[in-house]
Amino acid sequence: MYSAARDLYTFNFDIMKKIFLKILILVILVGVINGLLRNFYYNRIIPYYWGDEMIAQKRNYLHEIKDSVNLLMIGSSKILSQVKPKLFDSVLNIQAQNIHSFNFGVTGMFPPESFYLLDHLLNTDSLKPEYILFELTWPKIIDLPNLHTRRSYYWLNLNYTIFSGKVILESRNSMGVKLWNTTTKAINLIEKEYNINLFEEYFKYKSGERDGTRMNEDSLRKQYGFRPLKFPRRPFGKPELKILEETKTGSINAFTKNAGGAKQKYSRVYLKTLNQLITLAEERKIHLIFILPSLWKNYQYDEMVPLFQQIDYKHKIILGDYLKYPEFFSIKNLSNSSHLSPIGAELYTKELAARFLELKKILSPFDK
Repeated sequence: MYSAARDLYTFNFDIMKKIFLKILILVILVGVINGLLRNFYYNRIIPYYWGDEMIAQKRNYLHEIKDSVNLLMIGSSKILSQVKPKLFDSVLNIQAQNIHSFNFGVTGMFPPESFYLLDHLLNTDSLKPEYILFELTWPKIIDLPNLHTRRSYYWLNLNYTIFSGKVILESRNSMGVKLWNTTTKAINLIEKEYNINLFEEYFKYKSGERDGTRMNEDSLRKQYGFRPLKFPRRPFGKPELKILEETKTGSINAFTKNAGGAKQKYSRVYLKTLNQLITLAEERKIHLIFILPSLWKNYQYDEMVPLFQQIDYKHKIILGDYLKYPEFFSIKNLSNSSHLSPIGAELYTKELAARFLELKKILSPFDK
């Protein structure tokens, strides 16, 4: 029996299928063209370190002095404003250790962006320090205001997207947080693959547009990358005190749960990546040491403390345990609820130097 409705359905389905196929071909074609542009043009004219002014500034200065630097510190503002290379070196050189360090801390520099930086410093720039102190935290979370900026995607590729996605899915985060993190990474990867906003961002970079991250050049050179924070201009308010108490509690709970060899859930994907970095460094005769700093958020302690438990003792320094280092959580040593003041930074730097010296006395430049 003839059915006009069935013919109409078949007709519409065929039209939709053809439209979908044309769209798919167009998307693939645009992707191929953008891939060619990226690989044969943009990747050749855009330096790897163009994420922001401070990254470019520090990379360029480090390139000038690379032959005199034998210890490199990489991380977030907890490296940038809490580890003083000149003080660190003086503590060690009293022991005749001959250390010359450089602080490559950058605000918001979290994995896998910091992995990207490490990879290029070693492979693109062929740096060969004897030691690298590498701060670890949970993968970079991209907030809404930074979603489409070059800082959120200049380092991103398919491997880092997959790494972030797997680690996030292994985490204790809520489904909403997991969905946000994976979605923002996917959006940024698509934007990068299709060169969306890339020309505009590159024009801003080449024109010398200031983004507010640049360090004072004199401070950069005299302090070897360290930038201090100021004391708070007013007493801590209730919100800051609440954050600080939550941080202390988070540290206590995480280290207590993981005390005595207790096995807590950790990201196997993250650990595998860290072991690969250790191997990469050892192949270059570099001793890589991961740092777990103080004043992280609760969820970061929950995720990172069990992970640090799995890292070989030769490759880790832990300074985030409130029960061992209450001075790093004390208001008198803080500039804000998540960063140490200049006085606190001196205490922190000396302790980091002491822990590094302990490892160095046990080991040669790397474990043979």
